[in-house]
Amino acid sequence: MKKNIAVVGSGVLRSLMFESYPDKKHLQVKKFFTGDEKQSGIDGNQFPDLEIVHDIRAIIEDEAIDTVLVCQRQLKFAGQIMSAGKMVRIV
Repeated sequence: MKKNIAVVGSGVLRSLMFESYPDKKHLQVKKFFTGDEKQSGIDGNQFPDLEIVHDIRAIIEDEAIDTVLVCQRQLKFAGQIMSAGKMVRIV
């Protein structure tokens, strides 16, 4: 069974996050947060089921997500995510 995860990231780090997670074949990337509504930088063909969200609450309130990859530029969200009972991995 795959684990549902979300990604909170920006810039070039987006692709590195997916490459850096050690057991990604067992992961389903469910949501991706970007603060920029104009451009996500994610290839829809690579992640066809990925939901791009612009409000961090969409990840925090999603009970199906238990792990969130957070890039260093978005550390300000890590506390909120952990307070919601989700595991945070900083990449």
